[in-house]
Amino acid sequence: MHYMQLKLRLLAVATAVTATIPIIPVAVAAAQGAPATATTMRAVDGFTPGRAGGISTRSASSGGRSGDFTTDGWQDIMARQADNGVLKVYPNSKSFNGIYTYQPAVTINTGWSGFRWIGQGRINGDSHADVVSIDNGGVMRVYPHSGTFNGLSTLAPSSIVGYGWHINDLVALGDVTGDGYDDIVARGVGSDYAVLYEHSGVYNGVSTFKAPVNILSGVRYTVEMNLADMTLDGVLDVVYLEPADVLGVFSFMDGPLDPNGNPTGAQWTLGWGWSTLNAVTISDVDNDARPDVLGRRHNGELVAYRHSPTWDANNPLQTLQAPVLMGWGWNTNDVIS
Repeated sequence: MHYMQLKLRLLAVATAVTATIPIIPVAVAAAQGAPATATTMRAVDGFTPGRAGGISTRSASSGGRSGDFTTDGWQDIMARQADNGVLKVYPNSKSFNGIYTYQPAVTINTGWSGFRWIGQGRINGDSHADVVSIDNGGVMRVYPHSGTFNGLSTLAPSSIVGYGWHINDLVALGDVTGDGYDDIVARGVGSDYAVLYEHSGVYNGVSTFKAPVNILSGVRYTVEMNLADMTLDGVLDVVYLEPADVLGVFSFMDGPLDPNGNPTGAQWTLGWGWSTLNAVTISDVDNDARPDVLGRRHNGELVAYRHSPTWDANNPLQTLQAPVLMGWGWNTNDVIS
């Protein structure tokens, strides 16, 4: 098993002290003690993202993003049912209220068993949730939102936006550059780098995304990679899960400066003991513009860890609040976004 401190560093950076927040209650964590981790990730070549608006989320085997499918301004959950490949949406009730927060699922498409990755993002320029998929042949497609939440008519016909996506094993969507369009961040199979596929600003087939450029090193052993503004500075951070079941966040806007005056990044541990969950999704469940963590327990329970009102780099122990039960039976889904 590889831990954060065992990651390979391709570029030198000063080590920073990090703090931890447990997934178990704070009092229990204090009694047990939480492991510290060394800073091992680094922004590559002075990369500095643009101000982004929105947050992103995990989907199945890597990052996706919760989005507004019902067009009411609240983020809903998209999921794929494991036994039949049905793609469905659980509408947000527009009230954070435990097991009543999400309404019963509505089917928006069928025949999705043949996709190795499914997520969503703002790809065609409007505010609605478009579905992005990668099939087993490595073809990436976008299914734009029709503009109306209407069952099987919710999604418009798809367009191919890329080929050869089998070379990546982690994929996440979010507006990293701050231009209003969602970009793609991905890690190549066996690579220590995360790369950015910037949106071209035009939804135009295989010209939709630009050629990849390296933006982050030190991710060789990362298990999951998501995008969300966890530090509340208006810029998307990388939220990641490690093999040691540590949940952490990397900020591009913090840390020591490189010779050109650009931040090299800093990271903190947000949680540990995440082996109690077998799926993690980041979504704004209560519509307060702060990213919350949704997790599925092994018994199928869906729980929410809401973001606290503030971010304190000196006390990330307070970032996530105690879990709230959101529902049962979620182990019937193999994608939760």
